[in-house]
Formats: sequence, C-alpha cells, structure tokens
Amino acid sequence: MASEVVRYDDWSGGEYGTIGGRQAPRGSWSGLNMMLYRNGSVGPRAGVKFTTPSGLPGGTMWGFASRPVPGADGLVVTGTGLYTFDLSVPSAPASLLGNLSQVPTAPVAILAVPGAVYVSSVGDRTYKEAGAGVVILNTYGGRYLATHGTRLVIGHLTETPGGPVFLRRLRWSDAANDTFSAANFADAGDPWHISALHPQRDVLTIAKQNQWLVLTGSLADLGGTVGLDATIRRAARQDGPLRIESATGADERVWFQGLFDRHPSFWTGSAATRLAYLEYTTSTPNAGSDASPSVLVAALDKPGSTERGAAFFSPGDGRLALLHNGAWSFHSIGVGVSSPRLAVSDGLLHIGGGGAVLSWDYATDRPGDGTGVASQGDVSSTPVPANLVLPQWWASGGESVQVRSVIVEFDSYSTASPSSNHFDLLVDTLGPYQGDGVVTATAQAFDRPTSGGTAGVAHRATFGIDGSRGGGFAIRLDAIRGCAIRAVTAIVDIEAAWSRA
Repeated sequence: MASEVVRYDDWSGGEYGTIGGRQAPRGSWSGLNMMLYRNGSVGPRAGVKFTTPSGLPGGTMWGFASRPVPGADGLVVTGTGLYTFDLSVPSAPASLLGNLSQVPTAPVAILAVPGAVYVSSVGDRTYKEAGAGVVILNTYGGRYLATHGTRLVIGHLTETPGGPVFLRRLRWSDAANDTFSAANFADAGDPWHISALHPQRDVLTIAKQNQWLVLTGSLADLGGTVGLDATIRRAARQDGPLRIESATGADERVWFQGLFDRHPSFWTGSAATRLAYLEYTTSTPNAGSDASPSVLVAALDKPGSTERGAAFFSPGDGRLALLHNGAWSFHSIGVGVSSPRLAVSDGLLHIGGGGAVLSWDYATDRPGDGTGVASQGDVSSTPVPANLVLPQWWASGGESVQVRSVIVEFDSYSTASPSSNHFDLLVDTLGPYQGDGVVTATAQAFDRPTSGGTAGVAHRATFGIDGSRGGGFAIRLDAIRGCAIRAVTAIVDIEAAWSRA
C-alpha cells in the first residue's frame, strides 16, 4: 500500500462558488465569513459594529458617501439636510452643512471633489457646498453626477423642479465655472434610462440597463455658436445596472450587477465580464425600489495601498461578496439597517440607513478583537460563524483512498471574546467503498481559550482520522473562531483500483 501527502497551502484563488469542489481550480476554496489575509492565510472576518454618528436624524438616507477630508469624511443626506461626520470614530458628532429645498423622493447623487461637494436630486435641483453652506447651483436635478474633463455632468434629470424626467439626457457645465448654459445637453442612446455615469480613463462611461455607451472627446460650451467636440457611441449591447448597482475602482473597472444577475460583473470600457460562478445571493435580482434597492455595490480601493477591491451587498438576505487582497469571498451580515446605502473610507465599509450606520473593518486582516471598529461579531462579542471547505481530491486512476491523518497549521489570535478559539475538522469520504454518496468521519475539534496576541501565534494540530475507503475525499473546517488557516495536509493511503460488484 502506498501513501501520498496532499497539501493545501495556497488560498489565493478565493471562492470557487458554483464551480463546485470537484472542478475547483488550484488555490481556490469555499466558505462563509472567511477571507484571504495579506499574510496569505485565510481566516474569519471581523464583525460589523454600530458607529452611528450622534445628532444624525432618523429616516431614509437618500445619499451616503465619503470624501478625503480628515475628521469630516462622511456625507449623508437625510430629510433635507446634508450632514458630515467622522466615519472612523463611533458616535462621532454629525454637523449640518446645509439644507436642500425639499426632501428627495429618490436617491440623490453626491460627488465630492477637492474643495467642494455637489449634491443632485432628481425632481429638485443640483447643489454645491464649498465651506460656506449649501447653495443652489442650478435648477437641473439628476440621479447621477460625474466629471468629464473640467465639466460637471448630470444624467437622468429634471430640467425644472417638479418637471418631467428626461431619462436619457445629459447636461454639462460651462468651462469657466459652475454655470450651465441651456444649450449644453445631449440625449444618450435609445429611450431606456441612464443608470450610471462613470469617468473611466479618458472617457465618460454611460451605463444603461440594456447597453453601454461612452462619451469621448471634449465637451464644449454650445450656446448656439460652438460645436460639440465630443461623441457618444454605443460600446456594447449588454445588460448593465438597473439603478445604483455600480461603482468605479482605481483599477478603472466599473463593478456592477446586471439586470437579471446574482453575481458580480465588471465593465472594462469595451466589454463586460460576468463572474457567473460567484452567485453570492439568493435574493431576486433588482426586485427592490429606489428607496430600498436590492443590490448595493462599492469599490474598496484603499488609499496608499495596492488594494483593488469591491463589495456587492444584497440587503434582502444580508449576503455579501467581497474582493479583497485579490481573492473573492462570501459573507453573511448578521444585522441590518433599513433602506441601506454603502460608503467606503480608509479600510472600512459602511452600511447606512434609517438614521443608523454599521461599519466593517474589512482591511484589518485578522479576526475582530473588539477594538476600534473591528468587532468580534456582528454587533456582538461572539465571533461571526465561519467555515472553510477545501477542493475535493480524487484518485486519478480510480484507486481506493483512505485519509489516515490531517495536519492543520494555523495562527491563533487574541479576540477578547468570551468564546474560545476553535475549529471542527471533518473529513468526507467521496464515492465510498461501502454505500453511496458521502461518509463523514467523526468530527474532531481544536479548542482552547482565546490567545495569540494581535499578531497571532503559530500552531500545529494533528488529527488521526477513522475515515472510510473511497474514490476521493474532502476536508471541511467548521465553527472557526479566532484561527487563521495557513496549511492543511492530508496523509492518504492508496490501494490498487477496486470495483464494486
């Protein structure tokens, strides 16, 4: 009888999703609330924590965004007020910057540029705040704001407060200042509505639910005398986002969830790539309303780092797909807010709604320890439930295999939680010699009081396995708390090929 050593120590492939364990590529894995850390291990995420600013009114958050202003990076529109606060400090005081003319009836666009914040509300107006309070910029109110060169662009708009909505119309500012000449407009593509505006390289990408358009060249002051030095053309007829399900990352990708999809996609500027194997949610796609969208998307680019990430959140079932450190992972958020919106600050993802803000320190790259925003669990000191499933291993020549022992190398962290550091090891025999389906060996556990400090301490645990013989095996780690997995090694006995009578 021969033996073979099967080692899993590369986690860079991330979630294998609907590909399944049998066809999963090397380095991939499946799990819940597990993520790839910068040190190459895979471990539980930190929990989310209420960080609601003090003095922020309740009610629908019609807009939520961040800006690179220390101590005042959070921006929220609730009621008629535009508020600012420190996103990194729980219960930081909210300051009123000024008021809109009326309560929005649909999500507002917030665009922060150096020295100013623009807010546009369809059915109302566009506003500007530059340190002297909120002022009316013009009477065009839109769903989307972007810049193209030196121009401010408004899309999917009303031209007068309370007037009809021009679903495919763009309006842009004059070159000299924030004025808008009446002739500076164009209608983009077919009658379907604009669903996003994204500066992308040197073009303005215009997303619609049934196609993607790009605006190239320089926008001009028209005024009836100067020609338009720009072209709007269709780049592809492919599903795009329906409402606000898109965000641009520093890698120039537009992350979005398509009209009928339950998985992430991205637009490169010329084509859409659908990551169909990453079905992270069971909620009906795009079944929500303007006030309560069914899908939220955020780019997670971390200033001063090489992070190029994204988050897709489905409020209906609390499921979230995360791209962090180059690997996708699936998560289940155990607490929610009403009619949520997403915002991102330095290494933090914020979920705001109903006058409340939840924050997740996704970039901490270790289990939560209760300090700062890195909660142990979702609004709890009990760590989030986490599990890890490794790709299946099958004998290439039909031999009979039996797992004799499994060695788990991992880092143990201090979490300041009353729960111990823990994981359960389970080994499944696939295609068993006796019977059909899957036979699971007796579960074994690592369990000890939380320890290891903030940097983690290396551990190694060896488990003898009373498994059955079969055509292959799969290893699972359940109820993982306070431990990040470095490597899993299986010692496998291999017999000659067998047949069943």
